[in-house]
Amino acid sequence: MNIGIYLVSNYPKKSTFLEAVEICNNLDVDFLEIGIPFSDPIADGEVLEKVSFEMLEKYSTLDFFESLFEVKKLFKKRLYAMTYSNIPHSLKDQFNKYSKVLDGVILADLPTREAIIFEKKLGCNIIKFATPESRLSDLDLAIKSTKDFIYFISKRGITGGNFALDSPNGAKNKLLQETY
Repeated sequence: MNIGIYLVSNYPKKSTFLEAVEICNNLDVDFLEIGIPFSDPIADGEVLEKVSFEMLEKYSTLDFFESLFEVKKLFKKRLYAMTYSNIPHSLKDQFNKYSKVLDGVILADLPTREAIIFEKKLGCNIIKFATPESRLSDLDLAIKSTKDFIYFISKRGITGGNFALDSPNGAKNKLLQETY
């Protein structure tokens, strides 16, 4: 089993964030997912929304990107960044520079079909999503095009709330487990 940890970039302050990264490395965590704060993180739930706004008051998006270089020096395993598609789209040159230290990019608002296009444009590994609403054809496309793993969101609505695995979710989860 792989253990991954999600950390919001530079939260609560950069030095503490980098200490947390070092702890994850020392504990032999398999991968880190670094959240790049975004100005409209509504689907991320109340806690991450609050943290994003707090971090955007202290740092710029380029500060978060710059931190990825420091994270890569401290963390020796797989490293991913999670953000929204308008950031790499609007900051393409800067994003391309920083994405070179990443094993993949998770774009929370990007369907699989568009992820494949973005992947070609940006020249980096885009992690594909699957949700309870994903069509079987989209799941098949994600399975065939992934280079790493599929990010399965197992509940409808805002993340971070109550969780109940209903049968449609369970069937899709089982399909992904059996075929990937």
